[in-house]
Amino acid sequence: MATRRRGGGAGSVTEQSRVLECHKTMLAESCEEAFRGPDAIILYGGYGRGEGGWVRERDTWRPYNDYDVLVVGGDKPARRDLGKLRAGLARDLKIHRVDITWTNRLRLALLRPSIFSYDLKHASTLLRGDDTVLRWVRPGPVGTLPMREAFTLFRTRLWTFLGSTMREDFGKPLADEAARFFRNQMAKATLAAVDVVLLRHGLYHHSYVERVKRIGRLPETSGDDAEWFSWALNEKLHPNGSPLDGPTMLTHYDRTRDLFTRHMLTAISSFLGRPLASVPEVADCFERHWRFRVRRAAKTLAKGRTETRRSRSLDLAQMYLFAAYSPAGIDAQLAQKAAVLLNGIAPEVNADTHWHQLRWVAAQMRLDP
Repeated sequence: MATRRRGGGAGSVTEQSRVLECHKTMLAESCEEAFRGPDAIILYGGYGRGEGGWVRERDTWRPYNDYDVLVVGGDKPARRDLGKLRAGLARDLKIHRVDITWTNRLRLALLRPSIFSYDLKHASTLLRGDDTVLRWVRPGPVGTLPMREAFTLFRTRLWTFLGSTMREDFGKPLADEAARFFRNQMAKATLAAVDVVLLRHGLYHHSYVERVKRIGRLPETSGDDAEWFSWALNEKLHPNGSPLDGPTMLTHYDRTRDLFTRHMLTAISSFLGRPLASVPEVADCFERHWRFRVRRAAKTLAKGRTETRRSRSLDLAQMYLFAAYSPAGIDAQLAQKAAVLLNGIAPEVNADTHWHQLRWVAAQMRLDP
C-alpha cells in the first residue's frame, strides 16, 4: 500500500479518517444501488492510496481533491443518470467532483501497462465487493512502464497552466479558494515532472511521498528542483489558501512552467527517439510522427472522425497556448495558431481573441468535452 502521510496532529488525523470513512460508505452505497450489485467498487487516485489533500473549514475537515471511483461489473447506468449520480454525490460530500467510471473484468484484463493500471493495482482501496478483481490488472514491473506515459502526462497537465486562474485573475492578487486552487494546479504540474523523470529511470512508485524521496536522490536533480518538488508534495497533501500577491503568483507560474517544460521535453524526446528543444516542436511531432498518426487512425475507427478531429485540435491548441506565454509577453503567432484550431470547434473564437480568453475557452472545453 502507499505511504500514508499524517498531518495536522493526532486529533486531526482521527477526524479526517472519520470523514473519509463516512464518505467511502456513501460512495459505496450509492454506486451499489445505481449499478445494481456490481462485482466491486474501488476508490483509486489520491484518496485510494491514502494521500488525498484535506482542508479545514469552520472546524471541519473536508477533502480538497476529487474522489475517483471505479465500478467493476453490474449494470452501467445511462449517461444522463451517471451524470446525475456524480453531481449529486459531489454536492452531498461537498467536494468539487466525483469521477465514477464503469468497467468489467475483461476490460481490466485488457488494460495496457500504464501509470493508471500500475497505481490501480498497487495503490487503491476496495470499498465493497470481490477483493480478487484487481488480479485481472497486470501492469507489469515498474521498470517496464512505457515512456509514452510521458506524453500523456504532458498533454493532460497542460490544463494546469491554462485553467489555474480565471481569465481576469492572471497576475493579480489571489486569496482563499482562488489561491489554493492555483497552488494546487502548480503542484500537480510539478509532480507530473517528477513522474516523467522517474519513468526514465525505471523508478516510478505509486506513492507521492516515495516519488519525491526517490527523485531527490538522483544526481541529476538540482537543489532548486528538489526544493520545488518538496513544495509541490506539501501543497498536494495540505492545500494552502493563504494570499498571493500578483508578482508572487507570476513567480510561481513561471518557475513551475520552466521546470515542467524542461523535464517534459527530455522525457518526450526519449519517447520519440529524437531531440526536442521546444513545445512547438512537440506539437509538430504530434501532427506528423507515425506513432500519433497511428493512434489517431485507431481512435477514428473507435470513436469517429468528428470526435477524433476535435480532440486533436484541442490538444494542439493547448500546446500552442502554453508555448505562446513567456514572462516577456505573448507570442502572437502561436496564439493565432491556437485561435484557428479553436475556431474549428468553438466558432465564437476568432484570430483577434486575447490569449487569456483563448486559454479559458480551451480549459473549459477540456473540462466539458
